[in-house]
Amino acid sequence: MDKAHNTSNALVATTEFIPPVAVLFEDDKLVGEYQSIAEAYNAARTGSTSPSTIIVCQDNTMTAQLTIAANKNIILDLNGKRINATSSGNVINNNGNLEIRDSIGGGILTNTNSNTNTILNNKTLKIVGGTIETINDTQRKQNGCTVYNANAGTIEITGGKLFVRHLSTTSAA
Repeated sequence: MDKAHNTSNALVATTEFIPPVAVLFEDDKLVGEYQSIAEAYNAARTGSTSPSTIIVCQDNTMTAQLTIAANKNIILDLNGKRINATSSGNVINNNGNLEIRDSIGGGILTNTNSNTNTILNNKTLKIVGGTIETINDTQRKQNGCTVYNANAGTIEITGGKLFVRHLSTTSAA
């Protein structure tokens, strides 16, 4: 973001660097840098058999559901970063082709909403790396799944870790 201001009749320009939350690559070329995973996803091409790769560049919080459209082919590289998802719906609703990987190691996608799924898969999901977890409050009658496969979706898991963590909210008297 460029800022300019007048100090003692001299024009001074300063540049503030804001590191991206995610970058988007297509055909090994940088498409752009974005301040959210959703912005990178929205910029990804549609209708191609070649995937668009979204690389997470810093720990961040997703507050809205990310829906992968039927005509999108996406690789989400956690890149050793943590995504804390607090959306009121499923964190990722996959209707297209989605691959989750972690090129560095230590990357985590965490869903902290007990009553939703971290990933609802309706088409093709491949997990090759990273940790995907759902944190459930055991006081609730409904609990979300880490990955829920629906509507004849297909899942291939060749790496990574899937967890559901149950937190007890009871205390000793």
